[in-house]
Amino acid sequence: MNRVASGLGLLVMVVGTPALGAPCERERKDVASSASWFESAPARTVTWTAAGVVVGLARVALADCLGRGPTGRRVLEHSADVLGVVADGGPKGSKAAEARYLLGTVEHRLRRPSDALKTFRVLLKQYPRSRHVPDALTHVADIHYERQAYALADAQYATLQKRFPATYHAEYAAYRRVWCDYRRGARGTAMNAFQQLAQVTRSVELLARIQSDLVTLFADMGAPSVAAAFFKRWVPDRPVPLLKQLADTYVERGRFRASDQVLQQLIGLAGTLAPQHTASWFRRLMVRNALSLEDLELAVERLEVLARTCRADQRKASPEVRKTHAKKLERLLSHVGRALVRHDRRGILTRRFEKTVAVLSKVSRRF
Repeated sequence: MNRVASGLGLLVMVVGTPALGAPCERERKDVASSASWFESAPARTVTWTAAGVVVGLARVALADCLGRGPTGRRVLEHSADVLGVVADGGPKGSKAAEARYLLGTVEHRLRRPSDALKTFRVLLKQYPRSRHVPDALTHVADIHYERQAYALADAQYATLQKRFPATYHAEYAAYRRVWCDYRRGARGTAMNAFQQLAQVTRSVELLARIQSDLVTLFADMGAPSVAAAFFKRWVPDRPVPLLKQLADTYVERGRFRASDQVLQQLIGLAGTLAPQHTASWFRRLMVRNALSLEDLELAVERLEVLARTCRADQRKASPEVRKTHAKKLERLLSHVGRALVRHDRRGILTRRFEKTVAVLSKVSRRF
């Protein structure tokens, strides 16, 4: 019980009570009393009241302490100790089932997959009608997926779909089964399934994940034109941010030509669905791509196009957008200028560049 007491004391010290959400000054000064109460309370009090306190504190620990580095990990480790005692020796009922579920969740978060699997399987066996069964099945399937046991994961997700149809868990299982297909090499099938899911999924959170994943899949399969057509048709309210994410993904992978294809699509959409991004914004990114390709002639040529169109764009843009664009363009021009000094020995491109800079400076002064 001393281990339980120290665990509860640390939980109270770091995360406070579930009602308050943060430790009060009295709790900071008197953690020992909380531990001694837990240790010396009568058996009836420990079995019910203490179980509720521990479960509540563990919920707060999971919600608030995961991002706190070593401190958060220490809180979760102590909560696992306390939850284990409640789950094994506490009263049979909702609190014991929740303690078992939270214990498995903590073990999963602490990257103890074998322990977590054992805990969730005990929960599924002892409490088959608990409200935590769908989440426990989800954790089991996710652990198999993380271990790259995609066949086992797919089977668990299929069970989840069958037992809990027309729920978020079923939609999530369908989503993860597509990823299982993709990881097992069926990329074409997975891509089609993802596009279908994007059209029928009701969960806003899951839909956002699917759309973001589609960006990754399109980037993997090298289909910028298909991606543009799909996002414009099926995500008409936000194709611009998704396509921009795809263009940036191509840049991160060194595929600058593919990024250019997406940016060309974005230039056609600029100002319609995303007024914060003008055509000049995307043309500037195309100059950056040309510079990354070490094609100075193409970079200067794109700068000249940018100079001819930026005046109209500046009128449409807000002052904040103009200011941000000007700063980024100034840095880009500096990079192009330094590259020309190193490589343009004949000076032809340099003269064109200087004329373009003069035009851009004149436009920026007007606004």
